[in-house]
Amino acid sequence: MVLGKEKKTQLASNRRCSDSSNSTNSKKVSLLLHRTGPAANLGPKDFRRKKKRKKKKKKEKAHLLPKSKEKKKNKMSGDKSGDKSVTAFRKFALSAEKKMAGKLASKSTVRAATLDDDTAALLDHLSDFITEASGKEIAHEVKKDMIKVVVKIGLLLKNDLLTNEEIEVLRSLRRKLVTTVNMMITFEETPFTYDGEFLQQSFHECRDLCVVIVTKHLTEKSVGRTNHVFNYFADPETTRLLFCDPRFKQIQKDVVTSLKTVVDKNII
Repeated sequence: MVLGKEKKTQLASNRRCSDSSNSTNSKKVSLLLHRTGPAANLGPKDFRRKKKRKKKKKKEKAHLLPKSKEKKKNKMSGDKSGDKSVTAFRKFALSAEKKMAGKLASKSTVRAATLDDDTAALLDHLSDFITEASGKEIAHEVKKDMIKVVVKIGLLLKNDLLTNEEIEVLRSLRRKLVTTVNMMITFEETPFTYDGEFLQQSFHECRDLCVVIVTKHLTEKSVGRTNHVFNYFADPETTRLLFCDPRFKQIQKDVVTSLKTVVDKNII
């Protein structure tokens, strides 16, 4: 009796499976019958090929995805490819600062904010002397060029763009300027000690040292400004008027007093 029941259950399950398979097959057949257009002429092999193509496309997309993810990871992690973008941004920011410094150097209100009082006073006294000796237009150009060169070199130092060799050149320039300023103070304090050839040579040496730094990092225009400033003060006629012409006695005292302050406070 038990065996008979088991056979009945097996027969019932087999019938269910055959019914389900028949229903699925009938559905496929009905879909094929109801299909219209170009797809109606496709057979089972064609549909298999289509499926294979779709799988290939999915694999290709899956293969391409990791590369884009790697790029995102590289940007987040900051690898070598990221460093290039950072360097480019840094260069762009520095060039913007240089341009801004050039524009701001011509505005008196910003000059007062970027230069200390002692340096500003020295520039004003030098500007007064150049105005009397060479005219207002030349005085304006020399003063503007001085500020632009000083501010831009300061930006190079601030952004750590100078090599150790260039920093050493800058130190040599400072030592040479201090020596020249001390000699100018001596010329004012001690009569008949003025030496125009010494000043001419000193300013030319300062110019050459400054050009070494400016040429590597700034434009030809900045090199021209550097030459313009140092060549003006290296001119024997300029220094002769300052130290030997009685008309400039008061301006000479004002300039030398400012030079003393700048040297004593290690501003140069």
